[in-house]
Amino acid sequence: MEKEFREELQKSNELFSSPSRLRDALESEGHNTNNAYVLHWTPD
Repeated sequence: MEKEFREELQKSNELFSSPSRLRDALESEGHNTNNAYVLHWTPD
């Protein structure tokens, strides 16, 4: 399970290297996307 989380985090960070609406929205609010991650999981 931990391996899957790590892989998902790495892939999501790589997505911020190309233009996207999410990246634009974060950067327009002053957030640095170099260390941004998206995890499609919420704890119970």
